Amino acid sequence: MVAAFFDVDHTMLPGTSVERLFVRDLWHRGGLGLRDLARTGASILGSGRGSLARRIKSNKTYLAGKPVADVAAHAKPFVMEVIRPRLSAGALEMLEWHRQQGHRVVLLTGSLEVLVRPLADALGIETVLSTRLEQQDGVYTGRWIPPHPYAEGKRMLLEQFARENGVDLTRSYAYGDSLADQPMLSAVGYPRVVNAGWGMRRLARRLGWPVLHW
Repeated sequence: MVAAFFDVDHTMLPGTSVERLFVRDLWHRGGLGLRDLARTGASILGSGRGSLARRIKSNKTYLAGKPVADVAAHAKPFVMEVIRPRLSAGALEMLEWHRQQGHRVVLLTGSLEVLVRPLADALGIETVLSTRLEQQDGVYTGRWIPPHPYAEGKRMLLEQFARENGVDLTRSYAYGDSLADQPMLSAVGYPRVVNAGWGMRRLARRLGWPVLHW
């Protein structure tokens, strides 16, 4: 089997992330308050593990105590109204091309599963490898379930999926935008760098990886 692994934030969704827009939407709808944001900020600053960017990406304290059903009920309309219309036309065309080739399309992203699953359903994509959140008694704890799909975590999930599904990675594709996507891109025979910043474009040139802009 040949697979095509797509990052979402800044790759299929140019210029921003699904979760950033979701947090903004929750705030405007009253689903988040100052106490939630203050608690999250304190947790990020107090964790002391990894870079600040990585701590921000992996911290989900703002959802602690939120009922799972309420978040899911908010997520689906948010994805259809806010995220789906923002997807790059180029990304959608590439998805369709892979389908026509008979490739297995996978969304491999650090975004939350509760947000990515409705997006995948809307696009007719079966497989999602994303950030899963811990639940207890029907509410989110604010912690995520390892592995986190970021940097080496993405590669780990990609390789596990390939082993379990008979995917030939030497013939497979991956699309990502950032230096954190390098491990994922390095794992396949056909890496594609999309909407990248200067550092990633320079790396792509050095490695001979195609650079796309959608």
